[in-house]
Amino acid sequence: MKKVFKNSFKLLVVRHPFERLLSAYRDKLENYQRDLMYRDGYYYTIYGKDIVRVYRDESDRSLANRTEPTWQEYVKYLINSPSSKFDEHWKPIYSLCSPCVIKYNVIAKMETFSE
Repeated sequence: MKKVFKNSFKLLVVRHPFERLLSAYRDKLENYQRDLMYRDGYYYTIYGKDIVRVYRDESDRSLANRTEPTWQEYVKYLINSPSSKFDEHWKPIYSLCSPCVIKYNVIAKMETFSE
């Protein structure tokens, strides 16, 4: 396996970390009905419910009828939780793809991909 890996062309495509976080929030947590429809409520059950429970300001009346975590609640969760507890969609890319261990031939950034 080591020999095959050594002789392979290794390409890693990454996005800006903030873009990944926003994309993950919008796709997985922002819309409870969408999560129910496409994933049987997986992300709300595993993450959203606890984010709301811990970070929701109950005195904020504007959130009384909102099931989903807000962007601000999600960011507070990210700041206060160890990345080992994160879903792969918002886990730091270095912990998923080991760029310090694997010698990638190319690391392409999506924000400069067209160049």
